[in-house]
Amino acid sequence: MDSCGDTDDEAFVVNMHLAAAVASEQGQSRGPVREGCRAPGSFERVLAAYGPLFHRAVRMPKPCFFNLIDTLRPRLSTSPHALSPTLLVFLALRYYAGAGYLDVCAVSGVSSSAFYEAVWTFTDAMLGTPDLQMSMPVWDQAWRQRTKAGLQRRSDSPVNVIGALDGNVVRQERPTAAEVACPKDYWSRKGFFALNVLAICETQTTSFCG
Repeated sequence: MDSCGDTDDEAFVVNMHLAAAVASEQGQSRGPVREGCRAPGSFERVLAAYGPLFHRAVRMPKPCFFNLIDTLRPRLSTSPHALSPTLLVFLALRYYAGAGYLDVCAVSGVSSSAFYEAVWTFTDAMLGTPDLQMSMPVWDQAWRQRTKAGLQRRSDSPVNVIGALDGNVVRQERPTAAEVACPKDYWSRKGFFALNVLAICETQTTSFCG
């Protein structure tokens, strides 16, 4: 996962690709599409839309993206009617990277209900996969020295750094008391309800998410 956010220019280019993909789909459509009647989405459609900027859209290189899918696969649906694992993971990662659900649905060709189901399926799979839980043995001096040296070899990191931290807040509607134990816990310092997404990357590009 990238340890830094998009620059304004990079964000502009990503949004331009997004707008072009949406405009292309609108130009090919033969009429308005009702919710629930949209053609099934495909990962190939997403790749075509983002092209060389795909790694910026999901905040990680393609090899890491596919490794994540392989790790989560045992916890993802194998039903022939379910979204493919690649598309499901893309939908969630793009959303957690800050994209709006309408834009993600337009690019991928999925309904909003399928989109939200994908996001929660991905989230449950992440939380239920032991290999993806945070595990940084900071009490292990050998591990600290090895990790620090690895980061310094890979970049101009300051001395004694063992990880890179990045995060994002994903805006949400106000949760109800029936959905969560304490709705006010989801109120962010930015003045709206949100989910807080954090990730730490160490020298082997292993991400610890929370």
